[in-house]
Amino acid sequence: MVFKAMNLQGIKTWLPSELRKQEEISSTLVEIFKAASYEEISIPSLVDYEVISRTNAKFSNEIFKLLDKDGKLLALRTEMTQPIARLVAERAEELEFPLRLYYDSSIFRYKGQATDDSREIRQVGVEHFGSATSDKEIMQLVLDSATKLGLKNYKITITDAAIWRAVIEKYEDFGLRLYKLVLAGDLIAFKQLVLADHPLTSLLGSDIKAVEEALGLDLSGLAEVLALAETVVFDPLQCPDINLYTGLHFNLHVRGEGKVIARGGRYDKLLGEFAKDMPAIGFAFYLPRLISVLEQESSSTKTLKIAVSKGTLLEGALEFFKAKGLEASFENKRKLIVQAGAGLGFEQVEFLKVRGHDVPTYVEHGAADLGVVGLDTAVDSGAKLVKLNDLDYGHCKLCVCAKQGKYKTARDLPNYARIATSFPNITTNYFRQIGREVEVINLYGSVELGPLTELSDAIVDLVATGTTLKENGLEVIDEILPCTAILVANNSAMKIYKNELLALS
Repeated sequence: MVFKAMNLQGIKTWLPSELRKQEEISSTLVEIFKAASYEEISIPSLVDYEVISRTNAKFSNEIFKLLDKDGKLLALRTEMTQPIARLVAERAEELEFPLRLYYDSSIFRYKGQATDDSREIRQVGVEHFGSATSDKEIMQLVLDSATKLGLKNYKITITDAAIWRAVIEKYEDFGLRLYKLVLAGDLIAFKQLVLADHPLTSLLGSDIKAVEEALGLDLSGLAEVLALAETVVFDPLQCPDINLYTGLHFNLHVRGEGKVIARGGRYDKLLGEFAKDMPAIGFAFYLPRLISVLEQESSSTKTLKIAVSKGTLLEGALEFFKAKGLEASFENKRKLIVQAGAGLGFEQVEFLKVRGHDVPTYVEHGAADLGVVGLDTAVDSGAKLVKLNDLDYGHCKLCVCAKQGKYKTARDLPNYARIATSFPNITTNYFRQIGREVEVINLYGSVELGPLTELSDAIVDLVATGTTLKENGLEVIDEILPCTAILVANNSAMKIYKNELLALS
């Protein structure tokens, strides 16, 4: 009998040639850290579940849990910082400070997302304990690493966790709402709430003095870090985890890569959760992403890539960009990449013609910097995007519809009703919110046929005029979401080209 190996989602194996690439990059980083007097530390892969759940609740849904033989709940580590901080705090009396440590280890997170199913992520990073003035040292280490690795077209965006804590303290519920909106990448809603004459409009810029004045803060330490290199830029819209970070926070972004390559910051209060309190700061490179970036062909041309839908939203998108000085010919229906010359501060602009439902994917992963997509599609995709601008066309509503006269509202549908839709995630969440258990049937066209053929009891679909519904004996019984075409941006592109892209909002 022949047994075939089962491929577990998100668990990757590496061939010798692939492993050599990892080891080469890891060795380069380790040599840089050693030269800066950092020493290696090793932490077990299994940690006390309580450590993770108590000090880093944001990973509570991503933890691999298991029981020890004595019934103690353990977990695979989701971060290196927490277990290292606990060790240092508990054994502080036998250590000399400042203490500089580095590691080359894997972390484990249950992602459960189709767009990023990695469950084991190799990190190479450092932790620095016992000094409140080590921000510049750490940032210089990041810069030296980027130079030695040969990284190109990158930016290190910095902020201070004190900024958002001050916003929430000063503006209370309003400030917390803004924090959550920016954390979710919803700049459309942010700008609707923060009008032009509001002090918090300073968060849309990159002027440290303006933010200091708006919030009554002293950010001189941040200004010193900013002065280290042109590749370091101030981004007050960056939202660190304010339950963990206490000061400097930074992300390393590379053009064309949808996710952060390295991340770090100051977490001065974490060690006090375990034993002895002391200043601490650290960062880590995410090795798989780093390898991907280093293997990409890098161009010095400043290019903007825009994903547009080949469907009904195309004409309005082209009109919007034409008003911004970008014009391209779409006469060749087979051509998938259309050049639009220079504009908006870019040497070259390209339009990518894709299916509407694919726009969020292209933008999230960095294949496109911008995209025009319906709000319905953006929300249903679950993609991590920046919602940059409401383009005010393509108006419609996402609605629950059924045969005329059969149900008054969606709450009248029986439990376990079948709902046909092209928006399965929004549909599932909506019926969960109103307390109805339903079976969602995913369709990609002619959704109205669902109730007419007894495939479904109702549908969730976009409604503009309602003419098609009436002609087929259907009616709206509930409205879920008003929708328009929106401009979305890749998270890293938004950091690298912040001023250029905000000009489109």
